[in-house]
Amino acid sequence: MGFPLRRNGSKINKAILHFRAVKRGLGLCGGKRKDKGEQAMSIITIVGAGMMGSAIGFPASDNGNEVRLVGTPLDREIIRHARKTGEHLTLRRKLPTGYKYYQVEELREALAGADLLVSGVSSFGVDWFLANILPVIPQTLPVLAVTKGM
Repeated sequence: MGFPLRRNGSKINKAILHFRAVKRGLGLCGGKRKDKGEQAMSIITIVGAGMMGSAIGFPASDNGNEVRLVGTPLDREIIRHARKTGEHLTLRRKLPTGYKYYQVEELREALAGADLLVSGVSSFGVDWFLANILPVIPQTLPVLAVTKGM
């Protein structure tokens, strides 16, 4: 199953209009770093706390954005461990100090005020994302899907 090109009647060109904002939100356009005490540039919520979902937030965090990492039902231990230690269980690496961690049941809280949602689930998780996450996100929230596997 391919990723749908339309969501709730929105057109593809709407996604294109968000592309520049997405690039800027992830710090890919040379965004300005925040100084201590400054508010984050953007709030980026990432669903999928595996290796890829967790790692995709590194450049976003490095560029001054708030990163909210939401685990899937398969990521419960990763999120618990990260909350306790600040380290990713399977990456065996410290996650940036600005990361905030959420279990999937806390998705609505993690989406509050978000500027971008990143789907960081594997290709096997895309159907789960479409069925469980897509229906609850705000219509105006840009979604960036990054996946691996076949």
